[in-house]
Amino acid sequence: MKRKSMLFIVICVMFVLMNACDETVYVHVNGTTGNDSTGERGNPNKPFKTIQKGIDVSVDLDIVLVADGIYNENIDFNGKAIVVKSESGPAKTTIRGTGVGDVVIGATDGTIQGFTITGSGNYWYDCGVQAKLATMTIRGNIIKSNWVGINTSNTNEPLIVNNIIYNNSHYGIVASYYSAPTIINNTVAFNGEHGIASQSGTGIVMNNIISFNGGNGIFCTFPESSPEISYNNVFGNQLGNFFSCLPGEGDISADPLFIDAVNNDYHLRNDSPCIGAGIMTPEVPDTDIERTPRPNPPGSYPDMGACEYPSFSPPLNFIGQKVLNRSLSQIEYINKLNWQSNPDNADLNILNYRIYQLDEMGISLLVELDANTFEYWHRDIDNYEEYNYAICAVIDDGSESIRSFVTVE
Repeated sequence: MKRKSMLFIVICVMFVLMNACDETVYVHVNGTTGNDSTGERGNPNKPFKTIQKGIDVSVDLDIVLVADGIYNENIDFNGKAIVVKSESGPAKTTIRGTGVGDVVIGATDGTIQGFTITGSGNYWYDCGVQAKLATMTIRGNIIKSNWVGINTSNTNEPLIVNNIIYNNSHYGIVASYYSAPTIINNTVAFNGEHGIASQSGTGIVMNNIISFNGGNGIFCTFPESSPEISYNNVFGNQLGNFFSCLPGEGDISADPLFIDAVNNDYHLRNDSPCIGAGIMTPEVPDTDIERTPRPNPPGSYPDMGACEYPSFSPPLNFIGQKVLNRSLSQIEYINKLNWQSNPDNADLNILNYRIYQLDEMGISLLVELDANTFEYWHRDIDNYEEYNYAICAVIDDGSESIRSFVTVE
């Protein structure tokens, strides 16, 4: 009887340990307050200072969560199936390489998300993101001013989605040695040579803007290396839009009409031919690089490129304040949020305001309010936590406006 009890205990302990191994743990990195000597895996109050140290202490399935700032380092996933993502997106978080080698070396089942990635070496195939031998995800980044933007090779099948890839000295994306990347909703523009080069690879190229590159828009070494090409805008590439491959279903060739490409603003003008010109499939992401819903409005066709066109202006003066609410029955902290209607939307039928909460897990709808409400109390919050919110207006066809953001500390 005792042996059976002991066996039962051993099995229970093994079950707990096996499940613990599958648990996602956040590894926090903060270039301002972090310390690589005292940081602790899974402790938000003891972040590491460098991204590489966060990677070094992580294990498979961990999420290395990186605070805003500029990180002057090259990073290597070291073969780990982890997610390395920024808290606030590429506009606020940069990995600036040392000028030698690849800025980011990925790993199979890994993800790099939400960074500006720049500063690779200037040797052939030094990359912003090196996905050699790595079936990884490259999502929601700005990849600029490297020798090559992204390199995939050696029979891998990475997912490249929602990136803006520009001003790299040679290729924007190169797929070689039988690599078959899925390349969806990226903006690949103003790179020194080809926008996308398929060298004995295949894959999928869909819903992208591939424009104004110094070589071809899509270059294939052989016709047999052509990926499945559809619903892209391939325009204005100096050596021609296609080489050794042909346009596919839904492809167009027209000026994408960026808002201000001279100053690297690759949002679409309201008269862009890329608006509503893509196709919605299960592989297409449901938000864009800035987490604007895709498609917008719901039920329509998505835009081409990394930036979904937000059809109208955001609410104004979105502010937040943490207050202590005392009553006879309770004492609680509240985040008090206020905003104003935008006169630019006076001719639109505003039905609602949506407030989203942003946290480590992503973005989720907190509340939907009628159009005559301009204040919301987020109750029972933790006085010691930082809260991030986004607000948008919603019109009668379901379209959301551009979002305004606020942080309450």
